[in-house]
Amino acid sequence: MPSITGRIARMRTYEEEGRTDWALALSKIFWFFICLAAPFSLFRFLNDLFGTFIASGGILLLLLIVRLNGPMNLVLLDELLVRIFPELRSAYRFGRIRVYDFRVTRDNGEEVSCLLRGELRGSAPMPGDSVTLNGYYRFGSLRVTNGRNEATRALILPRPNYSGWILVGTMLLLALFVLYLDGMFDEWLYPLIVSWLEPWLNEL
Repeated sequence: MPSITGRIARMRTYEEEGRTDWALALSKIFWFFICLAAPFSLFRFLNDLFGTFIASGGILLLLLIVRLNGPMNLVLLDELLVRIFPELRSAYRFGRIRVYDFRVTRDNGEEVSCLLRGELRGSAPMPGDSVTLNGYYRFGSLRVTNGRNEATRALILPRPNYSGWILVGTMLLLALFVLYLDGMFDEWLYPLIVSWLEPWLNEL
C-alpha cells in the first residue's frame, strides 16, 4: 500500500453525491426475501405446535403489527437500518458525503493530490500540518484510507463502513429461515420447545 509523508499545502472540503453501496443494495434485496420467508416460518412454527387456528391468528396479528408500525416498503428500510446501526449513516451512499481534497508537499518538493471521503473519527488535518498518509492511487490522486497527523499525533481515520457485515448477517438470517422451512431443525427444535412448555402446560 502506498505511503507518503509531507506537509499539507492547501485543502478544501465539499460534499458530493454518494455512490451505490452494493453491499447495502444486496442486503435490501435479501431483506425482501426475509419479509416473505418470515410469515411462512411463523405459520409453520405455530401450526406444528398449536394447530392451524392459532397459526392463522398469529399471521393475522403479524400483518396487523406490520400494517400499523411498518415498514411497508423497502424505502423505509434504509432509515430503519441506520437507526439500528448508527455507524451506517456515514457509509450510506444515497445521501451526500464529505470529501477532503488537499495537496501534500513531500520533502523532495513533489506535490501529491490526495482525496479522503467520509466523516472522520477525530479532528481533520489543517493546512501546514505534517502528515503520513496511506492509501492507493487512482486517476493520479492518492485515495487516503488512513494516516497520522504528525503535528497533533492524531490518527486520520474515516468512520468504518459496516455494510459488508450487515450483508453477511442478512444472508445468515435468510439462510436460517430457508433451512427452517426445509425442516433442517425439526429433529431437535420441537422436542426442546416441548420440554420447555411441558411444565407450564401441566399447571393449566
